[in-house]
Amino acid sequence: MQLRTIPCRFTFRGLLVFTAFIALTLASMRFGGWLANVTLSCIALWLSGLLIIALVDRARRRAYAIGFLVPVIVYGGIHGSTNRDQLSTHDTFTLPTTRAFQRYYRSVAVTKWIDREGNETADFDPSSPWEPKPSEGDWKSEAVSMTIRDKPDGPTFMLLGHSLLAITLGFLGSRFALYVYDSQDHD
Repeated sequence: MQLRTIPCRFTFRGLLVFTAFIALTLASMRFGGWLANVTLSCIALWLSGLLIIALVDRARRRAYAIGFLVPVIVYGGIHGSTNRDQLSTHDTFTLPTTRAFQRYYRSVAVTKWIDREGNETADFDPSSPWEPKPSEGDWKSEAVSMTIRDKPDGPTFMLLGHSLLAITLGFLGSRFALYVYDSQDHD
């Protein structure tokens, strides 16, 4: 069997879908919430569909699906096999890709302090003693309970970032798989 050299072909539709996916994922990373949930659901459906194609279909589409899934699974396996939390926005002993996403997260995250009643407190400083401001009527000076709410959510942000990188590797893997498949003689 002799290998023929066939140039790697990129379709306009494929590049358009890939660019739209990157834009959707970056917007989801920035704003979180329901958009992040929709994006993660789309990723899960897409990868499930590719797995079905890899197991059932034949020829070129199967090569594409396998070429896409192998880098995604390897990337996920590397991150899943570490003994550190790769979705943490604070852990310093993580893999280089996680540290890169942590830096990006710190540049876009907005921290809000929320009191017991669910009201946002804009000027809360956790290092100084804080007295609640009196509202209408009498108020009791009880210990103040504050929680932190980051927007976007840290673990969701990290999951989307790793998904974006895994899908990018999958896209490149699918291109390579199609190149190898198209360079072979098929009888």
